[in-house]
Amino acid sequence: MRPERFIRLAVYSVVAVVVALMFFNEISKVYFLKNENKRIEKKIEDLEAQNSAHREEIKALKQDERYIEKILREELGMIKDKEKIFRFKEE
Repeated sequence: MRPERFIRLAVYSVVAVVVALMFFNEISKVYFLKNENKRIEKKIEDLEAQNSAHREEIKALKQDERYIEKILREELGMIKDKEKIFRFKEE
């Protein structure tokens, strides 16, 4: 094999390896970004579901007196006039 041909083959080989490494690097970035995008889309779906639940609760707090009473009793421990609460110890 002539030296010129060997040098040309070596240069092509080096260029091919460099291009392959650059291609692999870009493919790995695309893969990472696709996974990151899926994760973010899932988080958005979860937050939208939470927002919907909060909107429903706000609507209930503004309009539903039974719901308001339930919250006042369960979360704040409030009672009506002349009402007594009996608490029993659990065994």
